[in-house]
Amino acid sequence: MRTIERVIITALLRDMRAAGYLPAAIWEGEGYTMACGDVGCTESYARSKAPEEITRELTNTQVLTTLEEYDFDCTVHFTDKGARTWGLGVLLILGNGEDVISDYHVNEDLDRITDAISNRLDKGLAP
Repeated sequence: MRTIERVIITALLRDMRAAGYLPAAIWEGEGYTMACGDVGCTESYARSKAPEEITRELTNTQVLTTLEEYDFDCTVHFTDKGARTWGLGVLLILGNGEDVISDYHVNEDLDRITDAISNRLDKGLAP
């Protein structure tokens, strides 16, 4: 994963949390990686076995480590805004540099957040 992608993904996680969305799981094409009961622990689930309620959010380190492990297109799923249930998914296309965040899944909050990150990058600022 490129450094710019790590920076943008970290900004995405920060801004999504600030908007009320928590990183809940990562879909890597065959299953979900989710945080388990212990801090720092992750567990893999088949699509049909993933829990309905999110008990612990993924940390930035868990998200970045999981993305580095798979190193291809993954979707980071967030909780519903202000809830502990499944919500918005954000497709990340690794290897695309500044275009790592796909517009495949969009809602008003994500659109606003990604525009703010892009605007900061355009001005030469840290996202």
